[in-house]
Amino acid sequence: MKAIISRIFLILIAFPVFYLIIFTMPWMFHIILNIFAVGAAGVGTAEVIGLFRKRDIGIYKGFALTAGIALPAGAYIDMLFFNRILPLESTLLIWLSIILIIIFLRSVFVRKKEEIPAVLENSAATVMAAIYPGFFIAYIIRISELQNASLLLFYFFSVVFVNDIMAYIAGLSIGRGTRMGLIISPKKSLVGFIFGFLGAVGISILYYYTIPGLFNIEIGGVIIIGSVFGIVGILGDLVESALKRSAEVKDSGEIIPGRGGLLDSIDSMLFVAPIFYYIFKISQKYPG
Repeated sequence: MKAIISRIFLILIAFPVFYLIIFTMPWMFHIILNIFAVGAAGVGTAEVIGLFRKRDIGIYKGFALTAGIALPAGAYIDMLFFNRILPLESTLLIWLSIILIIIFLRSVFVRKKEEIPAVLENSAATVMAAIYPGFFIAYIIRISELQNASLLLFYFFSVVFVNDIMAYIAGLSIGRGTRMGLIISPKKSLVGFIFGFLGAVGISILYYYTIPGLFNIEIGGVIIIGSVFGIVGILGDLVESALKRSAEVKDSGEIIPGRGGLLDSIDSMLFVAPIFYYIFKISQKYPG
């Protein structure tokens, strides 16, 4: 019960904070929110680096951390200065290509012969830490360039938070007998999955009827979108569970009291972000 109260308390704090930042500080493509997003990418990347170190897996720490911050920071810089020159899809790929090339070139400059066998795992670990979570957070930042960006950003965080809290509360309170036996996350239950899914669908329907024009599709399409967000959000949580299980740790860090690491709080939204962005990007370009 204490865990549920703690989770609800954090959500009750998060919603008004996000509301204030999104709706009262929308300047320059939501610069305040996106500064926090870039910072979150840095913290999340550091936590991923920590997971690798728990397993004594070598990683080019400085390269990974720089890349993890550069990807979302680059996405924001693109919106400010380059969105009239190149499509943002192109600039993000340019940033990613440059970062990957630099990481792989790092392997050329090994200092000792004994370091050569570790080049493969160092390069692979660095690429993963550079992309997860920074690449996905870049898409949260890119939501800021869409029409009705403030409403879409608040809807994005709402659907993820509701999905997460519904799955957590239902799974912990009434879902113990329906645990799915997943090795990577033994406590995940079918009831929790269903309630999280229904929460994402329900909040999407609520936004459809209370904010006319937010969606350029009919209610059937909104239900499908909410369903996709609900499923992908839960899968994002499971992916992070697999990473933690591999590192043999309970939490990715200790930055958030009662929640653990930052990745433990944003894992669901990472995979939702690119799908969310492209769904609304396409729907705004081709309404109907």
